[in-house]
Amino acid sequence: PYRTPLDFIYLGRAAGWSHLAGNGFNLWMLTGRDMWSSADAPILGLIRPRATGNVLFVAFFFYVLVLLWRRHRQAWFQESLTRTAAAADVLFFLALCNLGFNVLMTGTHERYLYHFYPYLLGASLAYEARGWLSRRALILLCCCATTYGCFVFLMICKFSPYVAKFHLAQILAVFYGCLLVVLVEFWRRLPVTRVEQRSAKCRVGE
Repeated sequence: PYRTPLDFIYLGRAAGWSHLAGNGFNLWMLTGRDMWSSADAPILGLIRPRATGNVLFVAFFFYVLVLLWRRHRQAWFQESLTRTAAAADVLFFLALCNLGFNVLMTGTHERYLYHFYPYLLGASLAYEARGWLSRRALILLCCCATTYGCFVFLMICKFSPYVAKFHLAQILAVFYGCLLVVLVEFWRRLPVTRVEQRSAKCRVGE
């Protein structure tokens, strides 16, 4: 059956599930340990990366789920939420979840981020069409997606020694950690009233 990368990481069904990462972009790459070291070996004798990462992701998941609910609880009850707005927010929610487990959990590989950009760009196109996201930001996200594709291409072409030499995975771990914070804050600040007002205008126009 089809399984997402999260299934492999959380359920331990991938060959490298017990490692910190496999050129993935999680924050545990910044601990200074070898990425192929055990994710169950404690850091400073206290923190077990795999267990801690699992807890962090579960907490993050419920946080963004609450954000989704808070954004639309009134609109759902009032039946004033358009299908496009609902679909965009669900896509953005899925993008955050995908990026969240890549950043917070251990055992990630570089290819595990491939779901993130389709979800994010799909939602961003809808947000940009409604004026909630600038065209410049949309172009920047497209450039980020292209950069990610180039990184995966380097790995496919066996350039991993150069990736390790220049610490590209660690650099990208910092970048995606910052991106996660920025995207969550962006979504948190999108007021529900903007969706409701847009829906109201559509009804008036009709």
